[in-house]
Amino acid sequence: VDVGSSYLPSDVLAAFLHANSAEIQTALRLVDKHEQMTLRLFGQAVADKSLDPEPRAAAGEEKGAGTRYLAQRALTQSAPELETLRLLLAPFVSAERVARHDRGPLLLTAYHLVPRGAVAAYRRILRRHAAVSEYRIVASGPWPPYAFVPEPRE
Repeated sequence: VDVGSSYLPSDVLAAFLHANSAEIQTALRLVDKHEQMTLRLFGQAVADKSLDPEPRAAAGEEKGAGTRYLAQRALTQSAPELETLRLLLAPFVSAERVARHDRGPLLLTAYHLVPRGAVAAYRRILRRHAAVSEYRIVASGPWPPYAFVPEPRE
């Protein structure tokens, strides 16, 4: 189903919504009365030994595709650079999505789901931390919570 097209026959749309209704309802409950803040961190990545992109197999044991996939997924969603900031922002962040970047000085983008009315306090804490952070932090928003849309199944 191409949900991005400008025209979708009603029967195809109905089938799509039916197939994805549980995920859509969960996402709607999550984002209700929330806004999205987007953070971009620039700088040098922190080495995290627990997130080795090539997990070591035990002697005589081959790494399977599943093991490799899960290790890579953990690495791309990891953000040790955000740990201090996460603790400070915890009262204002209901959910987080992280996308790591593999080029240039942009390390990662973090999408934070923040309750409506909490953005000013979130920004104050972010400004204080950004002033002393070893990373350059660029924030934008609030936005509609686009990063928290579930991935559609076809």
